[in-house]
Amino acid sequence: MKKVISVMALVMSLMLFAGEGFSQPPEDRGGPPSEQQMEKIRKRVETLKMWKLTEVLNLDEATASRFFPILNEYDRKRMDIAHKMRKDMKKLRKSVDTAPESELKSIITRLRDNHRRLQKIDDEEMSRLQDILSVRDMGKLIIFKQEFQRNMKKIISDVREKRRGQMRERPMESPAE
Repeated sequence: MKKVISVMALVMSLMLFAGEGFSQPPEDRGGPPSEQQMEKIRKRVETLKMWKLTEVLNLDEATASRFFPILNEYDRKRMDIAHKMRKDMKKLRKSVDTAPESELKSIITRLRDNHRRLQKIDDEEMSRLQDILSVRDMGKLIIFKQEFQRNMKKIISDVREKRRGQMRERPMESPAE
């Protein structure tokens, strides 16, 4: 029951954060969120994640002051690599049928290298956190990360679906308006 309440609180909080994009005037809602909106949402999600982790791991102040800087350091590293991978995936999707094989091979190599880098970052992070957390808390952290990521994907999917539904409901505007 406690798990269900926690998940519901997480979903409701994130829906409120993501809802800001829907409060924009209709002409601003046509495309993806701006960089500024994305940064605002990212910071709120990060805050929520820290709050939930503090609760799940029952972190005291001393442990939290050692734990969160490491977590944030590796999250930033992962974000940088993920950004590069998204760019490469976009290139791959656009050019898979038309680009020369040498270009495709280069993109695929970068993707594989970045995937390996992500795995190395995960391994390093876990190694450093083992010095701070108990084995039981490490297990809780691994479960939390998987569930948090799954919940975030679901929320993003729901928000995108809601946006698509709102786009279909809007009447077409004439060019003169």
